[in-house]
Amino acid sequence: MKLLPSRRSSKIRLSILVCILVGVSYIFNIQIAHYYLAYSLQEGDIVFQSLHHEELVDAIEGVTHSPYSHCGVVLRKDNRWVVVESIFDVHGDGGHGVRHEWH
Repeated sequence: MKLLPSRRSSKIRLSILVCILVGVSYIFNIQIAHYYLAYSLQEGDIVFQSLHHEELVDAIEGVTHSPYSHCGVVLRKDNRWVVVESIFDVHGDGGHGVRHEWH
């Protein structure tokens, strides 16, 4: 079984195709890198995460068809980034808002 074409014209077409694919891939990766590098965290941004899988987490992710089960709001406090999130009782009887430093 031959993996590469034997005719010269076919080799040239394959080489051009490979160059196009490499170029498109390179440009796409640069655009993604630019997006992440250009992003600036702002107060009020919502961040999402997936917690360790347990019954409630699996239920939330399953119902929402999302890989995320938890969210928080980014705030600036004492010149530091914090994420305010509720991680305990969210029914109103003793719930806690917990602040985590942004890393």
